[in-house]
Amino acid sequence: MDPSDKIGASLQSAFEKQDFYEAHQIYKSINFRLLRQKKYQQLADLLSEGCLTFLRLNLNQSGIDLARMYAEVLEKGNLPVTQEITGTIGRIYKAIPADLPNDRGLLLNLVTSWSQKRNPETKAGHTAIHAEIARILFDEKNYELALYHAVRALDPASCLRTLQALKTSEDEKNHGREKDEHGDVEVPEEPADRKLLAIAVMEFLTLQKLDVAKRLFTLYISEHPDAEVRTKLYNFRILALLSALLSLCSKSGNATEEEYRPVQAAITEIFEPDQRVDKLLTRIGQIYLGIALPSSSGPLQGLLAGMFKKEAPSTSSSQDTLTSSADSKMKENLQADLDFD
Repeated sequence: MDPSDKIGASLQSAFEKQDFYEAHQIYKSINFRLLRQKKYQQLADLLSEGCLTFLRLNLNQSGIDLARMYAEVLEKGNLPVTQEITGTIGRIYKAIPADLPNDRGLLLNLVTSWSQKRNPETKAGHTAIHAEIARILFDEKNYELALYHAVRALDPASCLRTLQALKTSEDEKNHGREKDEHGDVEVPEEPADRKLLAIAVMEFLTLQKLDVAKRLFTLYISEHPDAEVRTKLYNFRILALLSALLSLCSKSGNATEEEYRPVQAAITEIFEPDQRVDKLLTRIGQIYLGIALPSSSGPLQGLLAGMFKKEAPSTSSSQDTLTSSADSKMKENLQADLDFD
């Protein structure tokens, strides 16, 4: 009997007997054997199939263990990023219960690490992986995290769709809120979708994707259901500030720090306190205006300041701004620090 047939027969027997521990041990043995034989693609196929089988049976611990093995074999085998593999990653991610965010985050951390090594220009991980994850999270109505991945997929259309869905969701919530003494529903001064639009635009800018940031902003304005947003943009503070920010970044180094600081302060005030926004704006000032970090007499601060040299803006660079720890934990609140390396 062909060895692969024997493996299949053993697994089938274990599952039929509902001896899931034995099935898990067989997969571990297969993993060890095929890694040693360097049969990476065959192993990846077997592990992904087993992972999905365990997860369908609600055997999450075993399924997640095989998901880890699958991600590791992608890297050990130096397998290329293909549509088939990104689709498999998406199916595994979706099969892991949404209430296990750390396990989902572990899978993403491993596969983004693999895809970065295969495609060094994609520091945040391959855009196809992020696009797949963004679609899944959108369907789960996890709009904030979906937007996080849509940005890293460099897809302004996906970002817009997510922001529009978030606006619809927020509007529906507002209908159920208590009215104030005048009979009006109290809503935030800056709606959630506009604040997340600002985050997405700023993240595109720190990724040195000025053209994509402009595209998202233009799409948001032109397709907004409120006619006043489309025709009287400057009546809306955060939108007016984003317009000013994009204008400054478009000046190709001719904008001044004196022009930038008031815009920076006004955006910071809207989000205050939010260290993430502070760091995004600091990074934007460095990239597009060459603004140095505040000087300090401390040795550590001096060393850090020396590392922060002006970078020439480029709309084609795909440098990410989030730390790898944020990518691994995939924090639901998106309170990620920026990577200043």
